[in-house]
Amino acid sequence: MSQLLLPPGLVIVMALSGLILRRWLPRTGTGLLLVAVFLHWIAATPMLALWQLRAIEAEVPRAPLAGTGARAMIVLGAGSYAGAPEYGTDTVSAQTLERVRYAARLYRLTGAPIMLAGGSPAGTRSSEAEQMRDVLIQELTTPVTWLESTSIDTLDSAVRCEKVLHEEGIKKVLLVTHASHMRRARAAFEHMGLEVVPAPIGFTASATSPIAQWMPDAQALVLTHRAWREAIGLAWYRIKFWFG
Repeated sequence: MSQLLLPPGLVIVMALSGLILRRWLPRTGTGLLLVAVFLHWIAATPMLALWQLRAIEAEVPRAPLAGTGARAMIVLGAGSYAGAPEYGTDTVSAQTLERVRYAARLYRLTGAPIMLAGGSPAGTRSSEAEQMRDVLIQELTTPVTWLESTSIDTLDSAVRCEKVLHEEGIKKVLLVTHASHMRRARAAFEHMGLEVVPAPIGFTASATSPIAQWMPDAQALVLTHRAWREAIGLAWYRIKFWFG
């Protein structure tokens, strides 16, 4: 159901509602159709999509991450490539691979032991954490200390990771996730009492051609969808935390 709050699902619902209402309420129905078209233009225009995503992204770290004093590194999963035929099993998605690759780099810079977090919300045979572990150990020769492989979302990961780290006496952590996801993830982990040092990756970049920035593009829809999802998720977390 959450997909109906985000483009393109929201646009489709509005357009269909407009078409249905035009029979009994012509002005209201036509108005909904026009709003749907306008919303689709906003969602599918690279310049506007990038602006929306940058508004939710975390800042680029200004200080070197090697001297933060963080005693652990948490890497959050970002989906799976289910039943990958070239690998013969489930493996990490493209976004998750970006996080894992950066985690391997950070490990060499900081030496902070790695905790991988992510269950299998999509129903894959192996969890996101297990898939990340396989890539880190087998392909990037990077050790993994802790595995949290049962969480279903970011907040659940924060709860479960904090429980493990609390037993280890660890309070300060590096948090690896995409820049667009960092604000929501940081809010979740700080709510659980951890001191978070953001280690964001995957910052947005502008299209090279000024003309292309205003031409409708399918990738822009993906970026808008991501920006809206994170904005709604962050707002929901703040409401949830406020009311206990």
